[in-house]
Amino acid sequence: FAVYDRAGNALTVANRVNGGSSYIQIASYGRNQMLNWNRNHADGYNERVTAVHVDLEGNLFIVGARVWQGQRYLWGMKYSSNGDLVWERADVEDGCIAFNVVSNDNGDAWVAGSCINGNRYPIRVMRVNGYGNVLWARSYDEGGRNYVRGLTVDYIERAAVTVEISALSGGTVRTIVFGLDGG
Repeated sequence: FAVYDRAGNALTVANRVNGGSSYIQIASYGRNQMLNWNRNHADGYNERVTAVHVDLEGNLFIVGARVWQGQRYLWGMKYSSNGDLVWERADVEDGCIAFNVVSNDNGDAWVAGSCINGNRYPIRVMRVNGYGNVLWARSYDEGGRNYVRGLTVDYIERAAVTVEISALSGGTVRTIVFGLDGG
């Protein structure tokens, strides 16, 4: 994955494997293609990146899945523009993978993903503040398989999630809006 900050730096994020251990390589390259900083995130968990986002301050949000005790969890982390880990969080609901992340000017992040829980396939949305504290996490299930296809946040911090709902009899697309408190 590669994103660019406002200063023109390229921020790259890659899933890596060394032997049986997985880790995430994160790097920042300047406009002159010189390395600004390089970090390897290896905390003992099996984590997989599926999406990245950079905010106006150059902070990098990385989301995907953490596998722990055979279960997948919606997972995300934030790195500062200097390459320092600011926070890392995994949701408590199992069976989920994050596919989208957005942030606001305060450093809050919204993470959205799709889940498999038995015979249910809900989406999951989690809001984390700038310090990494989970403010709320909610699931939405309209039956069938629910896939997150988009995530935006408006000026009053409502999260709008575009959800594709697939069923045997056909499918549809809905936009689900979550308020400030996740309602």
